[in-house]
Amino acid sequence: MGKKNRALLVLSNCNDALLKSTGETDLLQEICRVCVDDGDYKLAWVGFFENDPVRPVRVVAQHGLIVENVISLTPTHGQDPFNLTFSTKKPVILQNICKDKVFASWQETATKYGFESFISLPIVIDGNVTGVLALLSSEPFSFKTDEVFLLNKLSNNLAYGIKALRLREEQNQLEEELRISEGRYKLAQRSASIGSWEWDLSTDEVFWSDEIFHFIEKQPDEYAPSKSALSDFVIPEDRAVVEQVLCNAQRTEKPFDVEFRIRVISGNLKWINAKGNVIKDTFGKPILVTGTMQDVSHRKEIEEVLKSTNDKYKLISGNSTDVISVVDVKTERFTFISPSVLKLRGYKTEEVMQQTLADVFTPDSYQKAKSYLQQSIPDVIDGQPSISFVMELDQVRKDGSIVPTEITFTQAYDDSGNLQVISIARDITQRKKSEMELREERNLFQVLMDNIPDGIYFKNLKSRFLRINKAEASIFGLRDPAKAVGKTDFDFFTDEHAQAAYNDEQEIIQSGKPIYNFEEKETFPDGHIRWISTSKLPFRNSKGKIIGTFGISHDITHRKQMELSLQQRVKELETVYQISNRIRTGETVKELLQDLLAETLNVIQSSDGGIFLFEHSENKLVLDAAIGWFKQLANLTLEPNEGINGYVFSTNEPYIAQDIAADQFLASKVKNVVPQGQSGGFFPIQCSEGIIGVLDVYVPHPRIISENEQRLLII
Repeated sequence: MGKKNRALLVLSNCNDALLKSTGETDLLQEICRVCVDDGDYKLAWVGFFENDPVRPVRVVAQHGLIVENVISLTPTHGQDPFNLTFSTKKPVILQNICKDKVFASWQETATKYGFESFISLPIVIDGNVTGVLALLSSEPFSFKTDEVFLLNKLSNNLAYGIKALRLREEQNQLEEELRISEGRYKLAQRSASIGSWEWDLSTDEVFWSDEIFHFIEKQPDEYAPSKSALSDFVIPEDRAVVEQVLCNAQRTEKPFDVEFRIRVISGNLKWINAKGNVIKDTFGKPILVTGTMQDVSHRKEIEEVLKSTNDKYKLISGNSTDVISVVDVKTERFTFISPSVLKLRGYKTEEVMQQTLADVFTPDSYQKAKSYLQQSIPDVIDGQPSISFVMELDQVRKDGSIVPTEITFTQAYDDSGNLQVISIARDITQRKKSEMELREERNLFQVLMDNIPDGIYFKNLKSRFLRINKAEASIFGLRDPAKAVGKTDFDFFTDEHAQAAYNDEQEIIQSGKPIYNFEEKETFPDGHIRWISTSKLPFRNSKGKIIGTFGISHDITHRKQMELSLQQRVKELETVYQISNRIRTGETVKELLQDLLAETLNVIQSSDGGIFLFEHSENKLVLDAAIGWFKQLANLTLEPNEGINGYVFSTNEPYIAQDIAADQFLASKVKNVVPQGQSGGFFPIQCSEGIIGVLDVYVPHPRIISENEQRLLII
């Protein structure tokens, strides 16, 4: 048990080193130090395999007993443990170096430094053994099965850590190369007055390079790029051309090249040449438009001639996806309508020209639009500047169906002095659908947040709460989860726990690496504690940037209490066995066993059970403690291989019986005594000297011993 605990301590401290290490050399040295200082090994070293027939292992880190030349502890020829580790990918153990004949050539060196046993653990990265972790002990037969299992797990974790650090170093190099490349690319763009852009058709998000912001005389942090934002800078006469080119590019999926004018912040007019391509997904659907824009004002200065205001009719006569219209205020009839109305409402242009606003909208939308226009038109008539406004109105299609639209209205006088209403209508059916889906998703998320019994939280970069669910609020003693917003763990936990949680979250923010199923103890200012299994992850925005952390925690306090209680029972049972070899007063031992059995049954809420201990003098399993109906079996003895208890004692394996009375291994001498409707578990009782007895635990149907209880009862 002591060596297993030693290995557990080494594994735990090495895992901490893996989490905190930033360099491979430091990591390997720290692992060796932990193995020696915390694991009580005499020497630990790490070596990597090299293509060298004379000395195939290169030592890169070591700690422990000072050896003039650690490499002398690595055999240079023949069948050595490192060759076996390399070829089998498994640990190789020498339990007694001085008596091992296979590696006799190594005995003199090992004996000189007082080494009695040795283990070579493979470091496997991407399926290949790249090195070994070697541990040497001053005691023979030092490496037991449980300890070897944990040490092998350590070598696996070490391999993962080495790989992660190497990948991180490679990523840092790539990021530096990318930074330099981007700097050169930006310099080239500025020199040629060329900027790059992207338009995501699925999200309508737009990206501009710095040079495009330079075109419009804006800083990147002053202006949010968008499709409509670019249109704001394009002069009205050229907007339809740009829209038409983009639409045609999406339809034909061919590269495009268009020139148009923009008016920038200073008021200057610039000519822009835009080139691009439409990118499709695997199903052939256009998903992205990407290209470049170049300031060609100097070349266009001698070509550009200002167009008259009548050119607006030419600009809006193309195949625009939006429906652009002009309506006379007095008659409410159309004086212009773009051909795209056919796609929106199913009417041809000439049909719409015979309609009024009342024919276009549903009754409610018509009254809403008319009311808004009546409020704004007097201001325009009085000479005040026209103000654009946006409304969501339902239009009637030719087939009678309703289509939701977003319409931008503005007023202007035509050449004859008649007040006109200019509008741009856009089909927002898909947007409405997306908004509804988003509301449903938010509702589902809220239902989850309100009803899941586990605590959920979201924090910002400073580890302040952005949001928690009801379960987490209850843990904090809050009726309203919103009361936690802006607070930190320091407001609810002891400083010790709050600081540890803060450190974990800051590490996640810096590294981007999540923590899964981590068991930790929460301590509160009033003194009570709570054990949880928690997962903590980086919280990213839609662009993948880390903006905080979030996590979920599951209460495992009861399980932890059971584990701690049964661990105490283990120590007590070992004490009983050791005392029984010395104390001849059987009455004292039996009383102690009886108390231990009662405590054990109480932990798993059982009322029937017994403890059989093996008596060497009689070569029998003797019932030394009994509770419940087991008292009927007082003074019962069994052969070491008799019944279920004999089976467990001889195999050293736990046994679960669904129906004890009908079980095939049940001893014949107790078949008439065991009550019907009982299930149970039989668990070997072990100490450092081996198996010493069997613990019987019975529960009534329909209950059975759970897997968690089984794990706790294997003592």
